[in-house]
Amino acid sequence: MVDLEKGYISQAIFYSAHAVDNRMRYRQEEAESTFGQLFNVQSQQTNVPDDFDPAAPRLIFQAPHKQFLLSKKSTQLVLGFEGANKPISAQIDIVVDNIQKVIKKLPLFVDCTGEVGFILNFNFPSSESRSEMSQAVFNKFLKMPENHAVASSSVKVGFQTSDFLFLNLEVDVYESRRGLLQSNGLSVQNIDISTLEFHEAGYSFKVDINNKPKIGSKLNYSEESEGVVMAMKNYMRDSFDDFVRF
Repeated sequence: MVDLEKGYISQAIFYSAHAVDNRMRYRQEEAESTFGQLFNVQSQQTNVPDDFDPAAPRLIFQAPHKQFLLSKKSTQLVLGFEGANKPISAQIDIVVDNIQKVIKKLPLFVDCTGEVGFILNFNFPSSESRSEMSQAVFNKFLKMPENHAVASSSVKVGFQTSDFLFLNLEVDVYESRRGLLQSNGLSVQNIDISTLEFHEAGYSFKVDINNKPKIGSKLNYSEESEGVVMAMKNYMRDSFDDFVRF
């Protein structure tokens, strides 16, 4: 059973596409002038070759629990929380506030195409065994013959909404471990994950809303961004509780 009081946002991502900018790595000073106050840190260059994947970050703002990644063709705002120190509703308010600040600044820096996406990943820690959690996921979401004991189960389904957005939902069971990894930077090490300290296990849920059905038409970045954010807020208000409650 999912304990709703223990849930938290493990990762939130807001994605924005823009026209390819081959000079992104050279625009560090301009990026800091535009976005620096949002993160209160200096940016870092990734120093990847110019001919490397244009989707790979060229500049990064790295703050506690928050990243802003700028590539030649897109940006990603990434946020996360370490636990349920705040209710999920309060965590979402923090995420949305940060997204809206980026939405206002981004068109001043790049030529946004209007393609956007908003992803929320949630963890709900549980003391149940992996097989018990897998059985619970199977019982709620899957309708098929159960000929053997359920060892694992996960669900992934996508919908297209009436306002031409994709709504993708995923459910899984997770386990996280922690430990210090040492490397000399010269050799590849094989790591036995099972030897790391157990941290947490539970149910994971993913909600991904994007406007890919609209790609190819003329899009207004501000309108599309606000539309996707509003769609996420509406889903969280109207449907999320039923999605995770079992």
